[in-house]
Amino acid sequence: MPATIEREHIELRPQINRDLEWNLSWKGPVIVMSSGNIYIKDKKPKGLTLVDVSKLFSRYPRSGYIAVKLRRTVTLKEALKWGIHTIGTKRQYRTTIDFFKVEHDRVFESRPFNGMELLSKIRESKPIKVKE
Repeated sequence: MPATIEREHIELRPQINRDLEWNLSWKGPVIVMSSGNIYIKDKKPKGLTLVDVSKLFSRYPRSGYIAVKLRRTVTLKEALKWGIHTIGTKRQYRTTIDFFKVEHDRVFESRPFNGMELLSKIRESKPIKVKE
């Protein structure tokens, strides 16, 4: 699932509203673990960057589960739960990469079960067909 995104125009089927057409606006390396875990440029799913994930996969190549402690700013939602005085402070939390619980909205011939397998090749996929 390591790949490079190329800028291209995507034509949608005619029965779909033309307002939904889109363009990719960036070109470069990416790691796609699932539809919600796409590590690209400066995006940080689960608080991890593309560089962070690459380093973790290099450090723990055969691990199917990786847990990392990070520090981040307490959000308003969290402060309402823990006390308003905590808003804006830094708090330690744990984030994980779990290859056994990754949900996919696509069908793969083979799935990776650790970072080494994920980075070893690009895997082709097909959309899940829904019966109407």
